[in-house]
Amino acid sequence: MANEFPQAATIAGSDSDGSAGMQADLITFFARKVHGAAVMTTCVAGNSYGIHASISLPTDFIDQEFADLDADYKIRAAKTGMLADSTLIKNVVKNYQKYDFGPLVVDPVIMTKHGAQLLEESAFTTLREELVPLATVITPNFFEAEKFAEMKITSDADMETAAHKL
Repeated sequence: MANEFPQAATIAGSDSDGSAGMQADLITFFARKVHGAAVMTTCVAGNSYGIHASISLPTDFIDQEFADLDADYKIRAAKTGMLADSTLIKNVVKNYQKYDFGPLVVDPVIMTKHGAQLLEESAFTTLREELVPLATVITPNFFEAEKFAEMKITSDADMETAAHKL
């Protein structure tokens, strides 16, 4: 019964106020009539004023989440979200290469709309070199696009140049 309709997975952090992260992904999946499964990578404590704490889950737990979903569901596409550090990114890459979860959307989640840093600076290279190459689509926000494209975006022409770089 569970495998009779489209299924997608969010590989992301849990945002306690539900405005982002896996909660927002699952709401979006539901609105599009897609069953949403989740691989939780981090837990974030925050509200509309900001993020006040976060913790990453152990990689062996994340491995088990991937294995359990693969054993029972036919995930046809997935989307990443908050992967706070190189260890999490490498773990997700390993599991994504091991299990067939279909096309991958990479939301790089480097910083919040309030400017809070969510990805360790040292992990950016790992994100760019190991996870992004697995992506079918990458969905950076404005500031993340500037970081990936290594340029300031101030015009429509800059946006087009940055898009080609991405």
